[in-house]
Amino acid sequence: MPRRSASVLAVAALPLLVACGGATPTPASPVVVAKGPEPVVAVKPPAAAPVDPFAVPKKLRTEPAPKEVTVPSLPEYLAYSAKAPAPASCAKVAKTGKKTCGKTLADEFETLRKALAQSDVAKRDAALAALEGCTISDASVRAIRAEYMDASCKDAVVDPYLAALAKDGYDLQEAPGLTLTPPKKGTAKHRDVQPEVLHALVGYGVASKLSRLGAGAPTYTGSGARADVKTFIDGPYKGWLVEQVRAIDEAQAIAFKLSGYGRGVAALASGQANLRLAETFRAAPIPQDIASDPELKETYEQSLEGVVEPRKRQGRDASLVALQTLAEDGVIRSPEVDAARATLARLYAGRRIDALDGLLLPKPPATIATLHGADFGRTMVVRPPTNLTGIADALSPTLSAALPSPGPTQDALTAQLGLTGMPGRFVAFPRAERHDSMRPWLRSYGNLLLATHTWRGVGYDQVVATYISQTSFPDDETRETARFYFALALTLRNGPDSPAEMMSAKTPADLNLGHVEALDALEGEHNRFAGEAAYDAALLLETAPPEKASASFFKGLAARYRKAEGLLSAADAKAKAHDRAAAMDELAKQVATMTGGK
Repeated sequence: MPRRSASVLAVAALPLLVACGGATPTPASPVVVAKGPEPVVAVKPPAAAPVDPFAVPKKLRTEPAPKEVTVPSLPEYLAYSAKAPAPASCAKVAKTGKKTCGKTLADEFETLRKALAQSDVAKRDAALAALEGCTISDASVRAIRAEYMDASCKDAVVDPYLAALAKDGYDLQEAPGLTLTPPKKGTAKHRDVQPEVLHALVGYGVASKLSRLGAGAPTYTGSGARADVKTFIDGPYKGWLVEQVRAIDEAQAIAFKLSGYGRGVAALASGQANLRLAETFRAAPIPQDIASDPELKETYEQSLEGVVEPRKRQGRDASLVALQTLAEDGVIRSPEVDAARATLARLYAGRRIDALDGLLLPKPPATIATLHGADFGRTMVVRPPTNLTGIADALSPTLSAALPSPGPTQDALTAQLGLTGMPGRFVAFPRAERHDSMRPWLRSYGNLLLATHTWRGVGYDQVVATYISQTSFPDDETRETARFYFALALTLRNGPDSPAEMMSAKTPADLNLGHVEALDALEGEHNRFAGEAAYDAALLLETAPPEKASASFFKGLAARYRKAEGLLSAADAKAKAHDRAAAMDELAKQVATMTGGK
């Protein structure tokens, strides 16, 4: 056999060694995750453009009813936890100490505010721990402690508490919100545990353990000879890899049995762990004779991708399940959500989960915000997720100014919400707000924000339903804002119904975002937001271009962006339109060069 053919066969065998030396672990199939969403299906075929761009569909999707929440299996989680305890470096987690309950509930909330304002992790946790045993239920306090603890140490917060629950028993409190009554004599030691909070606590623990997996493979320091590399792969590397795969898959199985926010945070961590492990596969040592031969190296890397892809796909699907679950809970932004979206956008650049982030979305009229005062700040402010909203409501509106920052940057969404410079960990639009009929345009704005950032299609139909339910408007600004929301929702409702459906689209055209007739019609109505509508229409057409788009298509997009630039009034929006027009002109030139001017 020629040298190169024999070498290629050897190269083809190496990825199997990398994936556990002849005992390749079979990644858990994302579809087999029994409690996950329905299997991913292709995006529905494009519909014909309606004669009336503002025609209301005959059937609108409605918000699904909340699912009944059962108690998670604490023994299953604790058995897994015993094999993966929190590391010694988590000494920053406070032990239960002196209580600082105060004389009134207001005193406790003040203590909570001050604790969350602490930038030092250990000091913040100690201050929060001092609230356990007070009026606010211990389960809620423990959940807050876990939420604001470092990712790798959240299980150090929840595991002792969950172990005590399993040992001592507890009273289930099914009603949502806070328990504001002191414990009664004769009740279980751990009182008033809400099922949703219990799921969150287990989710924090699973996520924490997963955050420590998928990286830190043994370092190869050998000669680079093929036999030496194989010995390393068959030895310490294989042992490490088998354990990582077992731990990730076992944790993921627990994650997908959870509900609500707990399921979301655990599934996000599972997705990230799987994707880290895929990257670790790629970094496995290569024999020197292969690494120095471009052809052999390319063959090796192609073979390696075949082994990496199932794990990468598992990470993608876990992330999509998580994003969909958190979207149902109303979470638009959190550090974990941002990280997952950034990873998916990087790994699947052709299926950009962040593609709709750049849409221009006018805020509700200032008069509405003024009328509702602090409520406007509470509707889409930075706040804890659903399982802790009782505390958020009790602390609003001052809570939003006390929470730690989600990250070092202030992005377009933060500015759009008027939160520039305001620290906070969450941007959420909770279920209760989505059903509030007293503030229709705040509700529409929230639904559009949630839907465009999470690909949650039902939100668009809720905006349409809100618009057609109104018989009058207090002023022209409100009427034109509502009309814009209506037009954008009609355009986007034809697209994917979930992040998983978006990722399953075979081509950008399959996203079905090209019917922008309603947005185009706003210019003829002299709507004050015609510029935003023109920009958004161009962006959607750019996001979902037809297959084999011609140079003339991109020239048309450039013209659309220039029209938007002329209609827009805000300087930053005009600059965006100008830059996109220039980019489309350049793209048109490149396409023309490749297609002979067509």
